[in-house]
Amino acid sequence: MAPEVYERVTEAVGSGRIRLVAGRVVDIEPNDGLTVTIQQRGTQALETLDVARIYDCMGIARDISKTSNGLVRSLVERGLARPDPLHLGLDVTARCELIATDGAVSSKLLAVGPLTRGTFFEIDAIPDIRVQCAKLSKQLLG
Repeated sequence: MAPEVYERVTEAVGSGRIRLVAGRVVDIEPNDGLTVTIQQRGTQALETLDVARIYDCMGIARDISKTSNGLVRSLVERGLARPDPLHLGLDVTARCELIATDGAVSSKLLAVGPLTRGTFFEIDAIPDIRVQCAKLSKQLLG
């Protein structure tokens, strides 16, 4: 990660603008941002959060339409995302924006890494994901 990006992310985590959560996504609802219900790892309690973005760090799925990942499954079931034509990941634009079932492009839901394999193919290795994230961070920061 580029030093300036690392510093910005570290500062955002320290100030509470970014929160790292290990757990399972139970539900997701779009609104002005996103409302996500999670079950944190090691608990039975559910927590509902209003967030601007969610970053999924679950790893690779072989057929995205059969994923056990609650967040991805919820997005697809609700029509907010669709599998890419090869079902390698989610259908995204060149700018990493999710494409809904009806073809609408989301300005709020983005995907990186292996979830974007159908569009970017060789995106499993950390160096490739790092470059993709650096481009996306420049896009988001303007």
